[in-house]
Amino acid sequence: MADAKSLHLDAMMARQLRADLSHLEGEVWKIRRLLSTDQSCEEVIAAFLRLKADVNRIAHEMLRGHLESCVFRRPSLESDEEGLRSLRFLLDSALA
Repeated sequence: MADAKSLHLDAMMARQLRADLSHLEGEVWKIRRLLSTDQSCEEVIAAFLRLKADVNRIAHEMLRGHLESCVFRRPSLESDEEGLRSLRFLLDSALA
């Protein structure tokens, strides 16, 4: 549960993420179709790699938006330590 001090997605970012999720769902559907039509391993792997690239692109955009709107422009909360903890968590997650 988010606390009252946390910052959330703006409406435009949420709308874009919903569109991105629809795109990802379409890519997963294509992979299922490839698997059901006995396509070559190379075609299936290429489809998975495209899906991974799309997920990474979306995560990168989300991280950039979060840094710009939530970390660097956040109102002074208890201290800058809170923003640093958030940044460390996101970087650790992105690099894992």
